[in-house]
Amino acid sequence: MWTFITASAIFFTFDPTRSAKVPDRVLGKSKGVLNVDGYSGYNTVTVPEKRRRAGCSWTTT
Repeated sequence: MWTFITASAIFFTFDPTRSAKVPDRVLGKSKGVLNVDGYSGYNTVTVPEKRRRAGCSWTTT
């Protein structure tokens, strides 16, 4: 399940993969921030001319 949030809407879509094709298809040529993990498959949709990558980082002790 994918969730996309804007200032005025929340959009859900299902796709059985975590492929970059999903956010690329939904977001198109929009700009902004994509909150994703470190999976390299998202590199194509988080390039400087499209959108910035945001995510959480965690460490184990």
